[in-house]
Amino acid sequence: MDLTQLRQRIASLDDHIVTLLNERASYSLEVGLQKQRELKATNANSDLQVYVPGQERAVLNRVATLNHGPLSDQALQAIYREIMSASISLQKEVIVAYLGPRGSFSHEAAVNRFGDSVTYSPRDTIDGKYPSTINRHVYAGRAYSFHCARVCVVDVFAAVESSQVTYGVVPFENSTHGSVIQTLDRFRTSSVRIRAETYLKVRQALLSNYQLSAIKRIYSHPQAFGQVQQWLSQHLPSAECINVSS
Repeated sequence: MDLTQLRQRIASLDDHIVTLLNERASYSLEVGLQKQRELKATNANSDLQVYVPGQERAVLNRVATLNHGPLSDQALQAIYREIMSASISLQKEVIVAYLGPRGSFSHEAAVNRFGDSVTYSPRDTIDGKYPSTINRHVYAGRAYSFHCARVCVVDVFAAVESSQVTYGVVPFENSTHGSVIQTLDRFRTSSVRIRAETYLKVRQALLSNYQLSAIKRIYSHPQAFGQVQQWLSQHLPSAECINVSS
């Protein structure tokens, strides 16, 4: 086949893919309606749970099992992550609170778990006092009364507890610093529950317009300094480390 014919074949496949995606979305909507009918039949106080980690993991595992290339398992799973993100957003509006600004590690962990079709709400702190970040994240959510409301800068736990958001993403454990105590303390006193967890590989980058030997001051979050302490001690032992917010 020549280039024009190859593109025509791809376009034809796209026609089928769009049709099948919308057919899948229709069934996903019916799943949501069936869940609502079952809740109503049992007079349960629980709100509709559209995020089911075990079911999503089973779908992703099945996709990998069915895959025979040339796409990698990771590529196909990333595609299905977005398909499922769009599906749960059709069933119900989902707002996810996370620690730190857009682009933080918690934000990255949230997107990896929930995809791009949900609404994200950045929060300044875990509990209103102690900024933090990082590596192992957990997803907290109530089993009832998830009413999405305004987005404001309050702590992640309070946002979930007050039903301003559907789920919250908080750092739980760091391979270099151990457990995040603020998170553990809030789980001890909070009514929210852990729904799932994920592992995020953290990479740090040193940005400068100067040669390494000319660097005198380094600005970063305290958590990041802790993660690269050994590297800084080896390569920039005399540089002044200045703490800034996330």
